Amino acid sequence: MKTQQNYMKFEEGLTSSHKLTDFWYKHCMERGIPYVLLKTEGKRASIECNYNTLPSALNEVLQENHTQIKRQVIQMLEQYAHGSRATHEITWSTISLFNVPMRSAEFIAESIYKLINSYNLK
Repeated sequence: MKTQQNYMKFEEGLTSSHKLTDFWYKHCMERGIPYVLLKTEGKRASIECNYNTLPSALNEVLQENHTQIKRQVIQMLEQYAHGSRATHEITWSTISLFNVPMRSAEFIAESIYKLINSYNLK
């Protein structure tokens, strides 16, 4: 496990990951920041982001900006994971990316954190 300032990275094969993800979720909830988790899987990674850890007052703003957020995340994938078989599932409160090349996964995780947290700062 590697804790970054804005996301948590789990190396492949880490034991007790459920307890650690619960700890990270609670940490993000207490601080009112986006929950971003990067899980390595060999040369690929998955990235999870959950906005439910942000203050509930932001729900309406995030819902109103869902299309813009989704478009920006897809642009990140196209630009930094170009040519990969990365896939995504994006709702108004979560972002899940799969098969992201490790060469760009940490940058994308950090960028997603900054994108979502920018609504927290407004």
